[in-house]
Parts: sequence; structure tokens; C-alpha cells
Amino acid sequence: MSSSAQGIPGLPDLTHPIELVQFGTHALKASLLLVFLIVALGVAIAGFLILYLIFSALTEMGTKLPWKK
Repeated sequence: MSSSAQGIPGLPDLTHPIELVQFGTHALKASLLLVFLIVALGVAIAGFLILYLIFSALTEMGTKLPWKK
């Protein structure tokens, strides 16, 4: 094998543990951010769904909404 063989670009070499730990730290931060964004999106969608269900139930019962005349 030639000495110019390279690993996967962007991934740290396994013989450099400090770089590997830094890579893991960055990957963990990115995955946590992704989880928080997905949870926030789910909460927002659930909120809109609850509001939609409440307003549709009110209109079916014949309740006048303040902004509808």
C-alpha cells in the first residue's frame, strides 16, 4: 500500500483520538440541534391542529366567532 493512501475526506483518522473526540462532539451537537428542531416543529403542528379542531367544533355548534360576522 502506498504512503499516499488517504482515508475518507472529512473524517478523522482513528490514530488521532483528539480529532476523533472533537468529531464526535460536533456530531452530537448537530444531532441534538436536529432533535430540538424536530420537536419544536411537532409542537407547532400540534398547536395548529388543536386550534383548528377547537374552531371547527365551535362553528359546528353555531357559536359566532368574534371576527366573523
